[in-house]
Amino acid sequence: MRFPRGRRLPPARTPGRRPTRALLCAGLVTALAVGLAPVTPAAATTWTAWQEVGGAIVGGPDATSDGRGRRDLFVRGTNGAIFHKYFSGSWSAWEDLGGTLTSDPAAISPSPGRYDVFARGTNGAVYQRTYDHGWQPWRSVGGDIYGSPDVASPGSGWINLVVRGRNNALFLRSFDGRMWHSWQSLGGIINADPAAVAWGPGRLDTFVRGMDNRMWHRLYSGGQWSSWIRMSGALASGLDATSDGDGRLDVVTLSTDHAVWHMSWRNAWSGWERVGGASTSNPTVVAPTSGSLAVFVTGLDSEAWLKDSVVPPPPTSPRAIGQQMLAEFGWGTAAQWSCLDSLFTRESGWNPLAQNPSSGAYGIPQALPGEKMASAGADWRTNPATQIRWGLGYIRDRYGSPCVAWQHSESYGWYVAH
Repeated sequence: MRFPRGRRLPPARTPGRRPTRALLCAGLVTALAVGLAPVTPAAATTWTAWQEVGGAIVGGPDATSDGRGRRDLFVRGTNGAIFHKYFSGSWSAWEDLGGTLTSDPAAISPSPGRYDVFARGTNGAVYQRTYDHGWQPWRSVGGDIYGSPDVASPGSGWINLVVRGRNNALFLRSFDGRMWHSWQSLGGIINADPAAVAWGPGRLDTFVRGMDNRMWHRLYSGGQWSSWIRMSGALASGLDATSDGDGRLDVVTLSTDHAVWHMSWRNAWSGWERVGGASTSNPTVVAPTSGSLAVFVTGLDSEAWLKDSVVPPPPTSPRAIGQQMLAEFGWGTAAQWSCLDSLFTRESGWNPLAQNPSSGAYGIPQALPGEKMASAGADWRTNPATQIRWGLGYIRDRYGSPCVAWQHSESYGWYVAH
């Protein structure tokens, strides 16, 4: 593949020279039907106003961070080359990385001082360029893909590359710091660019848009892959995901109103939160520091735009965890929450250490015996989230919903069978 020197991105136009800012067309984003209405209220996130970053971009941007406040932004210019700029107190100028690429970039910082950017070449293969005491030449990683790749790293130089194959399945290729391993099919039938994120060693979360335009989730943990998990949403783009390394996931996408929407995991999935803006390309999200987010998107003016947030800490009370976790199981209505709240209040008062002196039933869901909850996590004796997850799984498998379980408890005085 040929990589001619590309021309630099033109500077951002002077704001006063255009009558409106295309990203912030309030009339557009408020007039369209919202496809990602929250199934449960999302945590209240404080967002800044949209900030113009500039450039002349084709497709969506991608961003990565070293976790110490720096943000590195990568985009594809109108000549097919990849361009890079970074924020560390102030924004740098655009840097031309060359190449003739046909997809959005995907970037990661797998170890301190190293940056890797990936994109699809003109032959359909994935190409990589690495910064490690200087930029190395573009080189092929192989594959034959649709759309744009994504990358994740748990650190220590490890890179996980995910792509959409020609058969519309999700594929994974991993770099262990020394060599690339073979491609691995993760299955599925997807119709947009995938996302991947790793919050630590031995963990990888992948997100895709299925043929039903909903978000699907598959994760690797404990040495094995989960099955595909169907989640909520009416997606109009691919997804992107990030983690600040403390067991938190943040996912962004566009919905049918062309606005950016955000969903987070903090012991349970939140509902979808509308971030706003207007775009037709994949958004990207990065965690510059623990507890903060930066969302980048290509506006309708083909420039990069940024919105920052400060994310509240995860809920700590068992009731708050239980209310958020309902979304993951598809029970986000007020009625189902009322039934679950009534059921667990009766059973244990939401006390993770509650134990029935007669039967030995234990924990918030009063599992009988308590050891059953080990299937949800080794910390079942003390972790409210683990106990609640087990309880909701039991309710789903035995009753179908919290309200049916509550009706059984009302009729018979119990809901967990021996």
